[in-house]
Amino acid sequence: MRYILIHKGPGVIPPEAMASTLDMAKQLNANPQAFVPGGKLVSSHYAIGAQAIYCVWDVPNAEALSSLLRNMSLAGWHTDVIPVESAEIALPNMEKAYKDLMAMMARK
Repeated sequence: MRYILIHKGPGVIPPEAMASTLDMAKQLNANPQAFVPGGKLVSSHYAIGAQAIYCVWDVPNAEALSSLLRNMSLAGWHTDVIPVESAEIALPNMEKAYKDLMAMMARK
């Protein structure tokens, strides 16, 4: 399953905390498996002009993200976790949900 993680910064980061944050980011990019066992970092994007990081992870389950989310939280970052699916998967699922909804409404 794929997840989009939106990490939002804690505000002004003191220089000593910035050094450890940069070090962690370098380690994560060099070896994503160390942070999310069984996961694959699909893409990572750093916002220009905003304190936000956008990542796409492919993981076996949501639990695989828990260690990374805990670390980010301890560092003061808030993370929104959004499960996503590709259009090829989403469109048939959306169509089925729509048909089910219409059938349910017709019974009323």
